[in-house]
Amino acid sequence: MNINPPSAAWQERRQQQFKTRSGDPRGAYERDRARVIHSAAFRRLQSKTQILGVLEGDFHRTRLTHSMEVAQIGRGLVLQLGKRFPDHQPLLPSLETIETLGLAHDLGHPPFGHGGEAALNCMMHLHGGFESNAQSLRLLGRLESHTPGFGKDWVPPKCYMDGEQDILDWLLEPLTQNDLQRFGRHTDPSVDRHGKTLHQSLDTSILDLADDIAYGVHDLEDAVALKLYTREQWQEIHQSLDPNWVSRMELTNLEDDLFEKKPSSGHSRKQAVGAMVHALIQSAEIQENPEFEEPLLHWKVSLPEVPRMFLESLKDSVSRHVIQRNTVQSATFRGHRMLVEIFQVLLEEADRLLPERFGSQWKNAEDESQGNRVICDYMAGMTDQYANRIYSRFFLPNEGSVFDRI
Repeated sequence: MNINPPSAAWQERRQQQFKTRSGDPRGAYERDRARVIHSAAFRRLQSKTQILGVLEGDFHRTRLTHSMEVAQIGRGLVLQLGKRFPDHQPLLPSLETIETLGLAHDLGHPPFGHGGEAALNCMMHLHGGFESNAQSLRLLGRLESHTPGFGKDWVPPKCYMDGEQDILDWLLEPLTQNDLQRFGRHTDPSVDRHGKTLHQSLDTSILDLADDIAYGVHDLEDAVALKLYTREQWQEIHQSLDPNWVSRMELTNLEDDLFEKKPSSGHSRKQAVGAMVHALIQSAEIQENPEFEEPLLHWKVSLPEVPRMFLESLKDSVSRHVIQRNTVQSATFRGHRMLVEIFQVLLEEADRLLPERFGSQWKNAEDESQGNRVICDYMAGMTDQYANRIYSRFFLPNEGSVFDRI
């Protein structure tokens, strides 16, 4: 099979001027990975909620460890796909590229998980809205210094913000008009559901699958280890397992390994988690989408029906039994409420209360929407602990000192 490689246009830089150092052996994508790892936004992920709040313990995943696991699974998918589909090797992203995408994919997440995301979208609904993936694009394209139940109705669609239209136009410039038109198709929104894009690029489909695997498997591991998820609840996942696939992928001892109550249970649980991740990676396939001319849109990665149903049941079960638990939802409510109240204060007193860097941007804003976006950028960058400190300083008596660094 003759597979056309992607155009060299996809390797062009939006910022043509960047510092190079003599003797640096790294390629462009390796430098991208370094920029992400050394960015302030990446470091802040260590103190941002994944599923359980960062102040609830020190075992479960944070946004940082989740991002590292997505990067690792993405590398595994690229290696497996290259071995299984050697004709498609020229199309696959480099290991440095997919790792960088994994590390960067959650940079725009605000504090307090999806509760914080809904809060900022609520406060920005008249000024362009807020969505964490869109904020990631905004961080990478504009803001980072390397380059010059409650609130459910406010959960945003997966999108980009209008202010980043020029970045998106530049990213999609290599596409033909036919490909560009098809790539922009989406489902129509309804009263209770957002619209959703219909197509992904090859790299995005790999990253999306890596994210789903990390979310489904590793969040299950956290829940089991913290005794938030039981053997009885596992039975609904067990029922979705196809016996033939289970046997072929050597997953026959999953239940006992996950819930074994012995001194060595941690080892057994890790073996079960590793086996599930391995089985899902090994099952990934490259599929053709003949609608598109551009090779990076002509092909995508997905799971066949049996492993896809298993992964969906993992995600659904963790969502219902862990994420929707009233104690987890109360933390989501608290984070949402705190960010709304902080935002309201900053709207009233931005000139006095914003840190110097954001304060100067706010004063130079050309209109109300641009000023509100400055406040939103500031709050999206907060960690959970930082937001807690700001809230205490604003609203709790006898909290905070002029000598505190915030």
